[in-house]
Amino acid sequence: MLGRLVFLMLAAPLAACGTTPATVSLEGQFTPAAPPPAEVRVMLDPHYGHTNCEIEDKLTLEGTDRADPYVSLAPDESGSFRLRPIAVAYKRKGMKGGAPLPTFFLGFFNEQDTIYAVGHQHSAFHYRTFDAATKEPVPRADACWRVVQGDYDQPEKRSQRLVLFLAPNFDSPKTCLPEGVFTPGGVVHRPHFEE
Repeated sequence: MLGRLVFLMLAAPLAACGTTPATVSLEGQFTPAAPPPAEVRVMLDPHYGHTNCEIEDKLTLEGTDRADPYVSLAPDESGSFRLRPIAVAYKRKGMKGGAPLPTFFLGFFNEQDTIYAVGHQHSAFHYRTFDAATKEPVPRADACWRVVQGDYDQPEKRSQRLVLFLAPNFDSPKTCLPEGVFTPGGVVHRPHFEE
């Protein structure tokens, strides 16, 4: 209810400057092949729906600031995480133009040196990995996680949701997960927080 109220409050000024209000969101699921990271950090591409409208902080989320625009999410016991819908604006292309497909940046607690860009590129879903400090591309084969599937859907009119499925990269040269906890293809022993 609160999210809908915020969306409606933003809708009037956004529509007044020649744009259409919408929402974007993200859901993710880690495969059970290994324990998920304790934290997933998510940021919507700050250039999404960029317009010439003078609206302050239209992509700022609750609990974030300009110095650290990422939202921290904790996967549940099943390995799922969800970013609540974000109110955005976009310029419609033609009479039936829908909201553009969003791109998100992800970071994982067990791999703080890498950022993942996930989204639609060249007419298909794609992801890339970057060095967190330099923002230079790094090989996906070296990353701790693989994005094995990414699909968009529309849970409501004028909304876009990206749904991701992630799996551990057992071939990564990094130390990504605790030793002795998993084997490729299944969890031998899932650690508990008390241990």
